[in-house]
Amino acid sequence: VVWVEGWGTSSGPSIPEGGARLVSIDGVPAGAAYETLLASVPGETVSFRRVVADRLLPWALAPVIAEARGGEALGPYHVELELGDGRRKTGVVAEPARLVPRASLNATWSRPQDAPWAMPDIDGAMVVRVVRGGVADRAGLRPGDLVTSVDGHPTDAERLGTRLREASVGDEVRLGVWCCGAATEHVVTLGPPLTDPADHAISFTEHAAVLRIDAWHDRPSFRRDVRGMTEVARRVGIDHLVVDLRDDPGGEIGAVEVLASSVCQGSVEGYVSGWRHSAPADRREREAVGPLMFLARATSPELRSFLRTPVGDVATLEGSPYTPRGQETPFERVSVLVDAGTYSSSILAADVLRRCAGAELVGEEPGSSTHFHSHALPVVLPQTGLTLLVATGWLRSTPEPVTLTPDLAVPSADALRAALGRDPSP
Repeated sequence: VVWVEGWGTSSGPSIPEGGARLVSIDGVPAGAAYETLLASVPGETVSFRRVVADRLLPWALAPVIAEARGGEALGPYHVELELGDGRRKTGVVAEPARLVPRASLNATWSRPQDAPWAMPDIDGAMVVRVVRGGVADRAGLRPGDLVTSVDGHPTDAERLGTRLREASVGDEVRLGVWCCGAATEHVVTLGPPLTDPADHAISFTEHAAVLRIDAWHDRPSFRRDVRGMTEVARRVGIDHLVVDLRDDPGGEIGAVEVLASSVCQGSVEGYVSGWRHSAPADRREREAVGPLMFLARATSPELRSFLRTPVGDVATLEGSPYTPRGQETPFERVSVLVDAGTYSSSILAADVLRRCAGAELVGEEPGSSTHFHSHALPVVLPQTGLTLLVATGWLRSTPEPVTLTPDLAVPSADALRAALGRDPSP
């Protein structure tokens, strides 16, 4: 139970119309980063438990509280709110157990620094694609940013999409964005619709096929294009595949299987069956996490041991043999480009390709693989040039995260040229 002393019942106080602004926690100023944490609509009672305990503390307030208390983030603690009419209220929030068991300091993810994409149970929408030259690009939004509010009201991707689709060209929209360990506000002036590019692109050089993946979506077009790329490479004798995963936040795990199965010619069967074997038996949990369990959630000793198997060894996973590079493949050489913006299932893809196809990792050390998203339906907002993912499908897990170190460390901007054997750009 979370309660606020003198503010009503234990189920939560009524926040008046206009919302409230957090002023301080235990005397520590909250600052502009938390200007729009509480909000309501006329006639609606906002549960303090929902807004503070479930939305606020795990990802935004835990670092402030922990810093003020030398690493401790337990209640009770004193908070001060400024109401919409200018009045201020102070109170004591108490919690008999740890308020942030899954958050702590590392729950505030950063970009491009290497920190987990810790996505607690909050309302928000992750930016996965920004059309170059669009209003969102000019306003400074980047893939990996988390949009948490629109015009001062907490939001998720669905509500944000509705708000922007109802707006007209020239309207200004204030977006609260969580990025790089802090919250900022971006003012976006809506423009005419932009054409959102495909989530992947294929090109060919004289000696290499280059597959650029901006986000993983298991769609028929992706399957068709990967098969076509492989067939073209086979026919014209191209033996080098470059998979560009720079600034790729991840996506559907099924798309990783599509690429691995094509590039590795079936040698990932044991790996894939291991993912499926690890899926929870409970139907509701299966629906919550998707058809495949994710690498970082693997808790079985067999799977953890398999993940540590060196390339070239033979591993047995739940009775299924897995031999890296065990089948014929048109690509004698595979390079995977990674950087600090590579996260989630993109890291899984890099790890799978390294194991099953002997891929060389080129670029900068990637982000975190400990958090994957499932059922993350994209919301395309052409007026802004944004593509968002609903954040409610994120999975949080910490055991045995995959960490990758590039085989060839070069700046992200030079990774493609380095993979193709060319000199860095001047």
